[in-house]
Amino acid sequence: MRYMKKILVANRGEIALRVMQSVRKMGLKCVAVYSEADKYSPHVLFADEAVCIGPAPSSQSYLHIDAILEAAKLTGADGIHPGYGFLSENATFAQAVENAGIIFIGPTTKAIEIMGSKLAAKAAVKEYNIPLVPGTDTAIHDIDTAMRIANEIGYPLLIKASAGGGGKGMRTVFQAGELEEQMNRAVSEATAAFGDGSVFIERLVVRPRHIEIQVLADQHGNTVYLFERECSIQRRHQKVIEEAPSSVLTPEVRKAMGEAAVKVAQSCQYTGAGTVEFLVDESLNFYFLEMNTRLQVEHPVTEMITGIDLVEQQIRVARGEALSFGQNDLSIRGHAIELRVYAEDSMNGFMPSTGTLKVYQPPSGDGIRIDDGYREGMDVPVYYDPLLAKMITYGNTRAEAIANMSEAIRQYRIEGVQTTLPFGAFVMQHEAFRSGNFDTGFVQQYFNDSVVEERRQNISFKLARAAASWWEMHHKDKTISNAYPTLKEKLKASRAGGGEQRVEQQHKKGKLTAHERVQLLLDKGSFEEIGALVVHRTRDFDMDQQLYPGDGVVTGYGTIHGRPVYVFAQDFTVFGGALSETHAEKICKVMDLAVKTGTPMIGLNDSGGARIQEGVRSLAGYADIFYRNVQSSGVIPQLSAIMGPCAGGAVYSPAITDFTVMVEGTSYMFVTGPNVVKTVTNENVTSEELGGALTHATKSGVTHLTAANDVECISMLKKLLSYIPQSNREQPPAVPYIPGNEWRAGLNEVVPKNANHPYDMREVIHGICDTDSFFEIHPQYAENIVVGFSRIGGESIGIIANQPQSLAGVLDIESARKAARFTRFCDCFNIPLLVLVDVPGFLPGTDQEWHGIITNGAKLLYALSEATVPRVTVITRKAYGGAYDVMNSKHIGADINYAWPTAEIAVMGAKGATEIIFKKEIAAAADPVKELAKKEKEYAEKFATPYQAAERGFVDEVIEPAATREKLIRAFKMLKNKVAKGPKRKHGNIPL
Repeated sequence: MRYMKKILVANRGEIALRVMQSVRKMGLKCVAVYSEADKYSPHVLFADEAVCIGPAPSSQSYLHIDAILEAAKLTGADGIHPGYGFLSENATFAQAVENAGIIFIGPTTKAIEIMGSKLAAKAAVKEYNIPLVPGTDTAIHDIDTAMRIANEIGYPLLIKASAGGGGKGMRTVFQAGELEEQMNRAVSEATAAFGDGSVFIERLVVRPRHIEIQVLADQHGNTVYLFERECSIQRRHQKVIEEAPSSVLTPEVRKAMGEAAVKVAQSCQYTGAGTVEFLVDESLNFYFLEMNTRLQVEHPVTEMITGIDLVEQQIRVARGEALSFGQNDLSIRGHAIELRVYAEDSMNGFMPSTGTLKVYQPPSGDGIRIDDGYREGMDVPVYYDPLLAKMITYGNTRAEAIANMSEAIRQYRIEGVQTTLPFGAFVMQHEAFRSGNFDTGFVQQYFNDSVVEERRQNISFKLARAAASWWEMHHKDKTISNAYPTLKEKLKASRAGGGEQRVEQQHKKGKLTAHERVQLLLDKGSFEEIGALVVHRTRDFDMDQQLYPGDGVVTGYGTIHGRPVYVFAQDFTVFGGALSETHAEKICKVMDLAVKTGTPMIGLNDSGGARIQEGVRSLAGYADIFYRNVQSSGVIPQLSAIMGPCAGGAVYSPAITDFTVMVEGTSYMFVTGPNVVKTVTNENVTSEELGGALTHATKSGVTHLTAANDVECISMLKKLLSYIPQSNREQPPAVPYIPGNEWRAGLNEVVPKNANHPYDMREVIHGICDTDSFFEIHPQYAENIVVGFSRIGGESIGIIANQPQSLAGVLDIESARKAARFTRFCDCFNIPLLVLVDVPGFLPGTDQEWHGIITNGAKLLYALSEATVPRVTVITRKAYGGAYDVMNSKHIGADINYAWPTAEIAVMGAKGATEIIFKKEIAAAADPVKELAKKEKEYAEKFATPYQAAERGFVDEVIEPAATREKLIRAFKMLKNKVAKGPKRKHGNIPL
């Protein structure tokens, strides 16, 4: 038997983590490899050791054989598990592993080579009388041969690439006239995907089911089958939902397929875990497709119904152990279903969806298993398969497993990317699936474009109906008598906007009308409209025939949770919400009132831009608004919602305001649109790509928050207001708080013992703040720093925190700007600041230097130095170099500075400092490596601690992490009446 004590997993994400869990369970050590994009992935943190094997592209990392072998040698791994995908079915890799004296946890090179070619696989199994779909036995390259064979086999046909899988190089042909075109496409696609353009042709099985058999074989001649998995729910020939057992197989067919699968494995002397795939027709005739010589993505459903840990069995077989059970020992227990949770927009053709997981909360409970490789706050990279997780549910019956899956989907919360969860919910509810009457054409038949569009429309109509009901409920409070019919008629016309047809169009887009939005925003019955009867003054271009009371904007005042606010809401149903002279005057009027009364101003933007019929008058109107935005800045809070188009000069008003929320899918902002961009720069770009909500949330930082729809957008505005005061003359609102036990023991475990390991600073934030009170701002932009509002002891505070999970928490151009702007807002409106520090320095590189890291870093330094509100700092770990000074150090006016015992306050890290300070001593030493380690330890003991800073008073107190919350409550209470005034001046000159 071959000995293994340490196993390297040559993969990433959920499968790497899944394999490591079995490795650990067996008492063995595990090694992770990772690309630069996966530095902080869960599988890296879970492993006993981890080695970076290259840049993000898989060709330079997870497919880099030499790099993986070097990692194995470096860590002393004596076994390599390939997972699935990447190099798992690469015979060259398997052979290289064995040549290096390392155990490959998988089948032999010969078995991989045979089953890696569909033609070779067919030739191997032919001797065992395994049923095959009628077709070619040899590769085809030319159309003449294809035509001849097609006529012999008969239509419909399936053209398939000889190498590879996943639907690449696969084409269906229903009649002879299509053959040449589809043949050329298949060859081209196969060549591009696998470097091998050979294809073969077989008869197309109509309405097939895709059913596979799990096999397990040891090195002693024992082979068993662990029953079947139904894999017919697919998109683009890729599986999405699998279940075990199949709902259609009879015991007789199950046994026949299992025994056939065993013969397939024996045909290539297979060892380990493998899967034999079959097509099954409507009469339950089955045909061999191929064999996958690795662990399958869907292996968990087999584990659930058999109780067998397939990864453990792979390792035992690789060590030379015999199987501890035979075929008669195996039985099916219950039913299991798996949903692959991809980062794909299932409502938009399953297009890949990248971004940051703003919220990631998997479900839990009896009968639910989650195999995942992501955590909240992580990016979903573009380089790899978009699989986030596999969700498996189990039940004693199929109906119970379906019910558990529906509940698990309902619980699963993922925000930041689109996923296949809506598709999973659709399948679980569909009668064809629930009855078991489906095949591989399920998606094309039941989830086609028309069905998806209908579901979108249903969502939009539900939203519109809910808003209309809300409006009706509020409107009843303000009835108008019949005493003045003219007045009643005019007010009715004002509320009608552009008329029923345009309102209906607005609703079909999933958007609310201006009046509906205002009523949803404000407390019931509180809205007082101003300027409802205003009409435009233009008489050119037949505009005198188009007079709408209100002129495309609803303005007025009301309350939110009892606190006064002023509001304007542009009405897209009137001239597309285009701004006219009178439209602008209405907005300016409420802006002036807001400043006079010290009241927040909220703008709901939904406009096609300046009203071109008015020329310079509409442009003047925009400038009047901009001027008031500037005069109001720092005097009253200004909030903007982008709930539709906002283009050209219109974008500058929201840009000047304090916070912007954009609605995903229906809103966009840009100075020049896609057509102008195409003309000037020759770039092809959509409105969504150029200026959509996610673009501005992740790339430009123009928007602070994004919302799924109008209702969520308005909810965000209301929540935001709950943390901030009415004006710069007031203190921020507080909520009742009853003091209790403020000790938070969990904070002692947040910072890893290894100083190079990341952690999520949000864990610290949640540990020190009031329960569920943290409201993050700009969560998708410059993620190496976290900013937001929260409460400590019921009092509002602003939080700025380095985020070790992203770029190790370094400061760069974007993060410095983000934190500086947030700092200045808090200082304007008397909101105390808490700064959490774990910063290794500023991000180096030409890109940063050439684009102004100096002036942008200085903005944060300036903003914090200038701030007069109470300022408290907690250093959790690293505080290196100039970044230590910038992050609210004592030297730039912070009031109270705490440090945890894990804090490292120094010019730079111990290793780098040691190499500079002791360069000569290390070079002259008999053992330079040993001398470096010795000097590094000496430096770390002296400087990589908070105690020297505490001795000099740069840190007020070194505190146990668990005591942080109590310390902060007391500190902010003590600083509540702080008064700080700078030298007299007109205004400072921040480096803009």
